[in-house]
Amino acid sequence: MTAGGLPGIGALFRRAPGRAELGGLLELLTDAALLVDLRAMHIDLPNTALLQLTGCSRADLAQRPLTDLLPELTPAVLLQGLRARALTWRTPLKTRSGRTLRVQAVLHVLNAEAGYAVFLLDQKQGPAKEDGGMLAQRFQALPLLARTLLLPAPEEIVRHCLQAGQLFTGATSLAYYQIDLQRQYLCRKETWGLDAPFPSKLPVNEVGLLRLPTIWTPGARPLSALHTAALSGEISYVASIPVDSQSPFEALLVLADQINDPPEHLEAMLETLAAILQAAASHAGSLEAVEQKLLRQSQTMSASESIQDVVNDGLIFVSPSLKVTDLNAKAESLLGYTQDEVYGFPLQDILISSAPLDAALQALLAHPAPIDLGNLRLTRRDGQSLLAHLRLKPYMDHATLLRLAVVITDLSQIEQSDLRAQQLEQQAQLGELTAILAHEIRNPINNISAALQVMAMGLEPADPALDQIRAMQEDCERLEQLMRSVLSFAHARNYQMTPLDLGGFLHSVAGRWEARAASLGVELLLQLPETPISIHVDRVAFEQVFANLIGNALEAIPEGGGVIGIRAARSQESGEGHLVQIDLSDTGPGIPDEMLDRVFDPFFTTKSRGTGLGLAITQRIINAHNGQVSIKTFAGGTLFKIKLPIRPEPPPAM
Repeated sequence: MTAGGLPGIGALFRRAPGRAELGGLLELLTDAALLVDLRAMHIDLPNTALLQLTGCSRADLAQRPLTDLLPELTPAVLLQGLRARALTWRTPLKTRSGRTLRVQAVLHVLNAEAGYAVFLLDQKQGPAKEDGGMLAQRFQALPLLARTLLLPAPEEIVRHCLQAGQLFTGATSLAYYQIDLQRQYLCRKETWGLDAPFPSKLPVNEVGLLRLPTIWTPGARPLSALHTAALSGEISYVASIPVDSQSPFEALLVLADQINDPPEHLEAMLETLAAILQAAASHAGSLEAVEQKLLRQSQTMSASESIQDVVNDGLIFVSPSLKVTDLNAKAESLLGYTQDEVYGFPLQDILISSAPLDAALQALLAHPAPIDLGNLRLTRRDGQSLLAHLRLKPYMDHATLLRLAVVITDLSQIEQSDLRAQQLEQQAQLGELTAILAHEIRNPINNISAALQVMAMGLEPADPALDQIRAMQEDCERLEQLMRSVLSFAHARNYQMTPLDLGGFLHSVAGRWEARAASLGVELLLQLPETPISIHVDRVAFEQVFANLIGNALEAIPEGGGVIGIRAARSQESGEGHLVQIDLSDTGPGIPDEMLDRVFDPFFTTKSRGTGLGLAITQRIINAHNGQVSIKTFAGGTLFKIKLPIRPEPPPAM
């Protein structure tokens, strides 16, 4: 039978046979066949073999568009095939149940003038022949498969082998299954390629049917859940092989294709992939065993070094000659030195304390034994003071001193907590006293203000005494405002701490002040961090901080305009990686050096009508948030620096 026409049938069309005669001819064919009207592109007559293959009736198919049955054979595809005389297609065939089969469709033109042709459909096809591109792809996969043997981790080995295996076999989807701890299921551990309906688990009793290399295609009896799932996913074939033929229940390699038929030599390719996976896993296991042995030896030889950077105390190790040999990360952070900077230096040159250490060190060298030096104040590299608890610990080999460890426990947080507790106690006492004084003062002020109002009502508008009364009323209002500021400063506030996105907050603050700044000719410049930074603050109190600072900056900038800059970024200073720094600068006249030490003092102000409490309240709010605020001035401007703890990121969900 040739692609140009069925023998003898063409002659019948010259005699214009009837439909019954054509139907009888089609029924003589053992393959599924259908008569097609090429002009209308619809199905004219199906034979019984086609009806059995699709599950349709003749009424279901009669006069239906060809694409209802063979969706890929559109008029454009058929026309192109007729012109090129390429009349064979590998194409999907739709069945009545919705299942799609892949068949080989061969077109036989019966009468070109009448526009009739016959399609013969064959579902039983051998492995797909390889072309040059597939062969080149397979050669590209070989070095990738070879490199699988060099990978150390089992997860990397499987992932890399599946990626290379896709090139090697041409399969669209690959999966790797491994036995679970209860040895009841093979669980899907890794997939690669297009999404395919691979089950998440395979019962172990099903794996017994897959103990050898298996290639399954639709139409064959399903042997496992793999094949059953493939029926609903339009899969051309599913191939599987145990990774280790001696232990077939341990792991299974699965391939599937949604486009192509099984390639030639697929079984040999499966065996190659399984052998590479097994060899790589065995090599990785041997390498891990060697590494574990080396690790245990290393831990035995240097137990003290292995715990240096996990303890919360600073550790300085020195030789018997009191020369520094090692520092852990905590000691570097506490003192401000790096290990490379102080290696070989005398201990006394970097450990500067409020009490001399020479006597204690010499006593330990003479009679090696642990010594507790108590609480001492150390001086960091940057000159700042640090309260710490010091202990000396000798390491001995029988009677020989090998080295000495200086253990530094940071007490700065405890010191700050004690100081904060004292401040809160003092603040509470001050608040009680201030509330009493404010009550006693505000009543007379209100009485005076009311009396002045009555006096003003009894005077003529031109009376010169009216100006003096108004000035006295303004003084009363200023005293009332002062009392409110004093109460705000003195009262301990119950802060409501919530997470806050710093960048979004600063952008919102700048937006609210932009109109007022523009009316004064002042430009607001904002520089925010590239990555989001979250802090834990009381939003209302934090807004008061920036209201005070921006309001002061606007008042400080002279007429004619200027610039206010707000910048936020992680602190770049040593040991402050957990802090965010917020800089607020202005182009005002600055603050005289002799006044810098007093700007945060209550009631200190350089403004004629200021209360002198704005910066004091700002500092109190920042301190309550475990932060710091400082000020620098220079010719033509002032800079406020605020440092606050960054809110730790929550651990990832398990």
